[in-house]
Amino acid sequence: MGDSPPLALEILDRFRLRAGATDVAVPPRSAMVLAYLAIRDRPVRRSVVADALWPTAPERRALASLRSAIYRLHAPTPGAIVLATGETLELAPWLRVDLREAIILARDLATTDRLPGSTERVVGVLGKELLPDWDQDWIEPEREHFRQLRLRALDALAERLTRAGRHAEAVEVAQTALAVEPLSETAERALIAAFVDEGNEALAVREYEMFRRRLWRDLRLRPSADLGELRARSPSHAEAEPRR
Repeated sequence: MGDSPPLALEILDRFRLRAGATDVAVPPRSAMVLAYLAIRDRPVRRSVVADALWPTAPERRALASLRSAIYRLHAPTPGAIVLATGETLELAPWLRVDLREAIILARDLATTDRLPGSTERVVGVLGKELLPDWDQDWIEPEREHFRQLRLRALDALAERLTRAGRHAEAVEVAQTALAVEPLSETAERALIAAFVDEGNEALAVREYEMFRRRLWRDLRLRPSADLGELRARSPSHAEAEPRR
């Protein structure tokens, strides 16, 4: 890399390759290769990459398209960011990828009892979706896997923040989790608990009622008994049955 500015690849919320503070123009096919390898985050056989990105093309043509896409990356970047070893391809280890950092953060939050000093970075990182505007078939399973990973992390953190009495942060994290999955009862429980514990009974009741209607509308299910009991900790009117 020499004195060239560091390269960073962003695939959360949108595709963006940066050299320092400057955006690097990347041809669409080359962008697909970078995103695919970033998501896999391990050496992948050329034939597997070609088949995933050009599934309807004959093998020879797909491999030719892959070679062309990699070659076109040489001009706008100061060094090789796709490394070839035999029949496999992978991203250069010095290329910073936001997805990798998000996965490390999510796994840490989901598997430890650690509380961050601030939740600002957590919400900023885990509130983002993997390339939401891309509609290629190969990306949908990866998008769903990342969605589940960040949902578990946000749910766990919201509960820990509530227990720690950090109610405002618990509310923000739980609301981020519900933006990821509006039917997450774990996130809803953390949100209602935070409202109850900080004395916002009206918000707790309203949130419960909105969640109950949403759950009934989308899945024809009712909230679990313990969520109802949590809501009942607030002085409020009796629950009404969801309309059918």
